[in-house]
Amino acid sequence: MRFVFSLLAILTILSSPALAAPCPYTPQKGSPERHAIMNALRAPIQNELRQRIIFVVNSLKVCGSWAALSVLPRQPGGKPVNYSQTRYREAIAEDIFDDGVYAL
Repeated sequence: MRFVFSLLAILTILSSPALAAPCPYTPQKGSPERHAIMNALRAPIQNELRQRIIFVVNSLKVCGSWAALSVLPRQPGGKPVNYSQTRYREAIAEDIFDDGVYAL
């Protein structure tokens, strides 16, 4: 009986959807997964910049419960973020800040 339960547990794990997805992969635009990842990153960045932002995604890869991404924050209309009232204003003025966000 113990063997049957062990076998069922192994089969359940091996047939899980997480293992069925290729690794790494890019979630489709508009998918709930991509939306959740973007929102998780958006909250701290909006708090830091004190303005609403959207992301232009350069790269997004997901594997299991990990996501690696490279994005450019933009104003909702698509214009570059206004850094003049942020702590990054000097770095932007000195051209030592590339406006990109990299997250794992």
